[in-house]
Amino acid sequence: MADQLITQNFQLGAGSVRPNGFKAYAIDTSVNPSPSYNRRDFYKASLVTGHFVLQVAGRSLELNGTYLFFANPRIPYSTLLLSVHITGYACLFTEDFLQANNLFDSMQQDALFASGGIPAYRLTEGQAAYCTDIFHKMQEEQSTGYRFKNDLIRSYLQLLLHEAFRGQHNASFESPCYC
Repeated sequence: MADQLITQNFQLGAGSVRPNGFKAYAIDTSVNPSPSYNRRDFYKASLVTGHFVLQVAGRSLELNGTYLFFANPRIPYSTLLLSVHITGYACLFTEDFLQANNLFDSMQQDALFASGGIPAYRLTEGQAAYCTDIFHKMQEEQSTGYRFKNDLIRSYLQLLLHEAFRGQHNASFESPCYC
C-alpha cells in the first residue's frame, strides 16, 4: 500500500493554537491517519518524514525522506500522502506571536517565505536529529509555567528558521523535486 497514492488530503496539522499564539505537536499517521486541521491562518514549521506530494502555490513537490517545511497563510498549500506512515513534528504560530521580537520582519524578507521560494528542505540525519530536539524542547516548554517561555519558544523557532536559511546556501540540504 505504500506505493499507492492515498487520496486523502493530509493536512500536517492538529487542533487549535493556544491563547499565546503557539502550539507544537507530534505528527504520526499511524495514530491519526487523517488529521482534520483545515485552517490556513497560521504560520507553520514542520519536520516531516515520509513520502508525499506537497502542492505549493500551483507547483507540486514530491518529498521522500525527512524535510523541514515552512508554510504561511499568504501562500496556499496542500499535501497528498504517497506512503501510509508519515511522522514528525509541527508547530503553528500566529503573526502576533512572531512580531513580539521582530522575527516576523526578518522572515518576510527571506525567499523561504516568498511565493516563488522553496518552502521545504531535505535534511541529513544529523540535521534531522538537531531539529527533532528543537521540536521536543518546544513541546516541553509550551506547557511550563516559566515566565519567559514564549521568548524561549521564539528562540527555538528562530533556530529552526536559521537551519532552513543556512540550508539555502548549504549543499547538504537537498532541494525537493518539482513534479
